[in-house]
Amino acid sequence: MQEDRPDIRDRASLEANFRQKFEALNRVRLTNGEFARLLDDLVSPDVFKNSIRLRGKNDFTRDDGTPLSYTLVNWKARRVAELALMDDLVPLLKQRAAGREISGLNAYES
Repeated sequence: MQEDRPDIRDRASLEANFRQKFEALNRVRLTNGEFARLLDDLVSPDVFKNSIRLRGKNDFTRDDGTPLSYTLVNWKARRVAELALMDDLVPLLKQRAAGREISGLNAYES
C-alpha cells in the first residue's frame, strides 16, 4: 500500500495535523485542554451524528466560557472545486451522451 502522507505515522501526528487544519479553517487557537475536549466530543461511533457535524456549523464552549461556532469542512472551497470539475466534465458528458438528456446536468450549465 502506498502512503500518501508519510508525515502522518501515528495517532499523535494525525491529531496534530487535524489540529493545524481545524485551527486554520476556523481562525482560532485552542488550548491543549480545549483541543482534548473537542476531540472527545468529535470521536463518536454514531455515523449519523458525525455526518451532521460534517455538514453544518457546530458549537463548542471554550475554557473561558465563550462560545465557538466551527465547521469541519471548508464548503466554499469545496463548491469552487466542484464547479471547476463540472466545467471540465459537462462538455465531455454531453459528447458521450450523443444528444441524449443527462438528468441533473443542466444545474451545472451557465
